[in-house]
Amino acid sequence: MEFFDQTGNWWGRPPTGRDSKYLLSGLARCECCGATLSVHGYMSGSPKRRKRSFRYVCGYHHNRGSTVCDNGMRIQMADFDTQVIDAIERTVLTPEVVTATIRAAVKQAKAQRDRQPNLPGKIKAEIKKLKR
Repeated sequence: MEFFDQTGNWWGRPPTGRDSKYLLSGLARCECCGATLSVHGYMSGSPKRRKRSFRYVCGYHHNRGSTVCDNGMRIQMADFDTQVIDAIERTVLTPEVVTATIRAAVKQAKAQRDRQPNLPGKIKAEIKKLKR
């Protein structure tokens, strides 16, 4: 199990410099076209009891129309977030997976230490330099 690419960077979504207040926005993808899902608010209910609900939608379909992507589904954000978190808890956050991940991380850290034995000293020197 590898956690870094060949250049030493973490796999996954690159940091954008700003946090999203929606769990899967920009991360989950449309199954039809591959565009990222985005969150949009919709008004629902009777005129006297209008309520705003948030849903995940295909960004291409929402912004460019059905000529680009036919996926017009609107998925309730809260329900989808809950399903994803539950699936992660069931499949990823098990004692077996966590233990295997820790072992793999330790193995990878040892391998990196063996490849670059002077790295801790260089990092300490850099920290000392930056503190000055």
